[in-house]
Amino acid sequence: MRLTNRISNWSRRSGVGVVVLLAISSFFECPAADARFPVLRAAGVSYSNVIVTGTSTKDVFIRHAGGLATLRVTDLDAATRTALGYRASTSASAAEPSSATTSTTTTTNRLGKVLGAVSELGRQTLQPKKTIADAVDAEDNEEAEEEDTPQLARDRLIGRWIATGLCVAVVILYFPFCRSCQHLCRRSGSPSSFLVWLPGWKRLALFKATNLSWFWFFFGLVIPIIGAGAWIVCCVRLCDIFHRSRWLTLPMLIPFFGWLAFIYMDRLSREEDNDPAVRSLDMRMAA
Repeated sequence: MRLTNRISNWSRRSGVGVVVLLAISSFFECPAADARFPVLRAAGVSYSNVIVTGTSTKDVFIRHAGGLATLRVTDLDAATRTALGYRASTSASAAEPSSATTSTTTTTNRLGKVLGAVSELGRQTLQPKKTIADAVDAEDNEEAEEEDTPQLARDRLIGRWIATGLCVAVVILYFPFCRSCQHLCRRSGSPSSFLVWLPGWKRLALFKATNLSWFWFFFGLVIPIIGAGAWIVCCVRLCDIFHRSRWLTLPMLIPFFGWLAFIYMDRLSREEDNDPAVRSLDMRMAA
C-alpha cells in the first residue's frame, strides 16, 4: 500500500513538473503567441477569429476560422505590428521586436497563464475521484428533489389504491376458499382439517379426496408441467364427484379467480351434507 501511494504521488508531481517546464520554455519561443484578433487584415485579405501561434522577424503564424496561415510582417498595418511587438516600420529589415516593456508584459501574461494551469492541474490531481456509489447517490438525491406533478401524484395514488384493494380481496377470499375445500374434502369422504389451510399444500388434501396419488404432487414440484396436468385431473374428478359440468374446470384452473369456482361448487353441493354417509362421517369426527 505504501509503495502504491509513493508511486501515485511521484506520478502526480512529475505531471505537474512537466507542465511547468513546457510552459516556461514556451516563454522565449514566441513572445507574441496567443495574441487574439477578432479580425486581422493583411495584404488586402481579412481573417476572422485570429490566434497568433508564433512570430519571427519576418513572418507571423496564425490560426483563423478558415485554418492556418503565414503572414508577412510588412503586410500588416502599423497598429497590428505594434500589438504584436514590432516597431511601426514598413521596412522588412526594421521589423524587429519592440521595446523591452512589451516583452516584459507578454512574459508576465504568460507566467500568469502558467501559474493558472499549474493551479488547475493540482486541483484536479488532489480532488477525490467520484465512485459509482457517489453517482448513484447523486441521482437518487436529484430524483428525491424533483417535485411530483399533479398527474403523477394522482397516478401513484390510484396505483396504491389498486394494490391495496387486491391485497384485501386476496385476504378476504382466501379463508372462504380454504373453508370450501375443507367441505368438499369432507363430503367426498376424505376430511382434512390442516392441509386445506396451507397455501399450495391444500392440493394434497384435494388429491386424496379425488383418489389421486400424492406421487403426482411431489413429482410435479420437480417437473411443473406434470404437476399442472395432475391438477387438471383433480379438478375434473371433483366436478364428476359432485355431478357438476366439466366446464367448471376451466375457471377452477385460473389463479385467484379459481377460488370463486371452488366456493361456488361448495355452495351447490350443500345437499350432500344430508347424505347418510356424510352424516356418519361427521359423527365419527365429532366423537
